[in-house]
Amino acid sequence: SENGNAPREQDGQDDVVGSAAIRPVFLGNLRPEYSSDKIMELFTRPIPPPGASEDTFQPIPVDRIDVKRGFCFVFLKDAASQQDKEQVERFVSDINGMELDQVSNALRAEFARGDGRVKRKEDDRRRNIQPSETLFVVNFHEETTKREDLQMLFEPYGELVRIDMKRNYAFVQFRTIDEATRALHATNGGKLDQNVLNVEYV
Repeated sequence: SENGNAPREQDGQDDVVGSAAIRPVFLGNLRPEYSSDKIMELFTRPIPPPGASEDTFQPIPVDRIDVKRGFCFVFLKDAASQQDKEQVERFVSDINGMELDQVSNALRAEFARGDGRVKRKEDDRRRNIQPSETLFVVNFHEETTKREDLQMLFEPYGELVRIDMKRNYAFVQFRTIDEATRALHATNGGKLDQNVLNVEYV
């Protein structure tokens, strides 16, 4: 095979992970009762778009699903070929906005942001809990918690670069990894508006 694109597991080699890694898929606007089994089925038995043949999409191997309230991240196994990678990109584009029984009335599907370096960091993080200057904060009260509340919570631990707030989760970026680490140890499992926060490295 050319350029080592054969579907072999070579976890230790950064170049292989860099070329074959697929960014995690963010799925949002999920129904409260959705299950990880239904999400797994969505990828392992892909639904063809209207008017397309049954075999439009081959099964997409899933590594794990990180279930949150109302959304999730789907971590996919490394692609065996460029074709596999392109199929996943088409599939994610096709399911965006789709209505799925017991999953979503209008599914929001997109790739989690990041370049190849970040993808490799994500793989490392899964294996080694690799520290990062950006923290993923989830489980605060989406109606009462404001950006200023998060700023007041995290500011004591270092210089904040950005707070990117979505409905009930946020990305909080510090200037250095040391500052982010200090903040994570101090805030993970703590309370904000009576909600217990879950804070982890991105």
